[in-house]
Amino acid sequence: MSDLGASMACTPRPDHRRILTLLTAFALGGLVTRRLTRPREPRTQIGHWRSQAGFNAYRAAYDEAMSSLPAPDRTQDVRTDFGSVRVYTWAANTHCSTLAGSPP
Repeated sequence: MSDLGASMACTPRPDHRRILTLLTAFALGGLVTRRLTRPREPRTQIGHWRSQAGFNAYRAAYDEAMSSLPAPDRTQDVRTDFGSVRVYTWAANTHCSTLAGSPP
């Protein structure tokens, strides 16, 4: 057994620092490769107009509808994951009449 122990003592030990460096390089290379080759999710565009004429028609109808309403008591812009949303708030009006045929 002493011969076996002597022969093991003479074999060179692997350089642990070099192995660790190579493993780290391979891991980082794999992460970079995965990130670069991963298919990207298509960005969906929310709230876009196909034409300027379509936007103009919408904006005219929107402005007409908003002009028929009383001025809002509060206007607030709320940020969402999809962009900013404008919120109008009106105080309850207890002195208004209901439309003909609508429930009170």
